[in-house]
This record gives sequence, C-alpha cells and structure tokens, in this order.
Amino acid sequence: MVSIEQRIHPRYPLVRPPEGEFQLLTPTARYVIKVINNISSFGIRIYVDALLADRLKVAVEFTGPQIKLAVNGTVAWCAAREENQKTDGSGRFLAGIHLFSPMLLTALSGAYQSDQTLS
Repeated sequence: MVSIEQRIHPRYPLVRPPEGEFQLLTPTARYVIKVINNISSFGIRIYVDALLADRLKVAVEFTGPQIKLAVNGTVAWCAAREENQKTDGSGRFLAGIHLFSPMLLTALSGAYQSDQTLS
C-alpha cells in the first residue's frame, strides 16, 4: 500500500497503550480497535478487520477504568494492508479517521509522545 500523507496536524505515536479498550462504532457494527497506529488532534490511524467506506460516519469509543468517552468522526480513507503486515492479528485494513473533536487526544494525556519527524 502506498499512502500519501495528507494530515496537517502533528501525529503522536502511542508509546504505551492506555488501560482500557478502544472500539470503532459504525451505524451497523462495532469493531474492537486492537492497535492505534498514531493519533493527532483531529485524526487517528487504526487497524481494523473491515473495509470501511469513505465518509462513513463513525465514533471512536474509549472505555477505561475511570473514563468513558466517544468522539464522532468520519472515515477519511481505508485500504488493505500488505500481505506481510496482516499476520500480527491487529487487523486486515488500515483506516484514517477524521475526528470532529480533539478531546480524545487530551483524554489520553501521557500515553503519547510528540515526534516531529512524523509530521
């Protein structure tokens, strides 16, 4: 898969997953997000097991020991992962989700680090 970076906001890799569970909610299904590739103020790149349609309305939900939140967004893009990347069990597709609120990034304070080489 060849991807062209289109995000203008800095991306932050998760250096330690927060304690809790992420799920992607669509109008017809709920998917566990096993791996978050990276996050920015208005976007998140995740691995999922379903091919998602562009512009599909979704919500990213996080449930932790002391917090539960959901951030609405839309699927910006979704593409199949290369064959050699599918064996880790994290999902067969890589998806970019445009978030409508930066709240998710703020709620996960301390779980990510800035890496200017990724912007």
